Amino acid sequence: MSPDIQNQLLKVLYESTVDVIKTEAAEVQYFGIEADEVSDTTGKEFISIILRYVYEYKIVERLIGLVRVSDMSGKGLCNILKVRLDTIGVKLTKIVGQCYDGASNMSGQYRGVQAQIKREAGDKAVYTHCYNHVLALVLERSASDIPLVVSSVYMAEHCVQIPQTLQSHYTV
Repeated sequence: MSPDIQNQLLKVLYESTVDVIKTEAAEVQYFGIEADEVSDTTGKEFISIILRYVYEYKIVERLIGLVRVSDMSGKGLCNILKVRLDTIGVKLTKIVGQCYDGASNMSGQYRGVQAQIKREAGDKAVYTHCYNHVLALVLERSASDIPLVVSSVYMAEHCVQIPQTLQSHYTV
């Protein structure tokens, strides 16, 4: 299958998925949003955006965006969130919950995404620190005190670097 056909297929899948989410969102009264910054192996920054709501008595989570980011400030990330929410047809006034990591650009009380959303959506857009991130930090801190874990992680990191080093020295 050619790259053009693959891209057309992906576009059709994307559009039909967005249509389903728009249909559901039109019937829902309140939403929660979750977002997290990630980077790929080349160091490019992205933000993943998840919309959470109750639809037909079921909790639904929909990925509504994996967007390349050039401005990692709270304002830049907030603008991306607002554009994605607008695309789906979700008004900020319907946001009742926000969940992000603890980075200042996301959780900052004055210029973070959560503060900006709260200013525009109102006080009902409650911010909660992502418990998955809290758990990861606790596990990381706990594991750093166990010598076997520290040496295993050290060895694993170096094993991953070997193919990268070889590839950079022996490119064809």
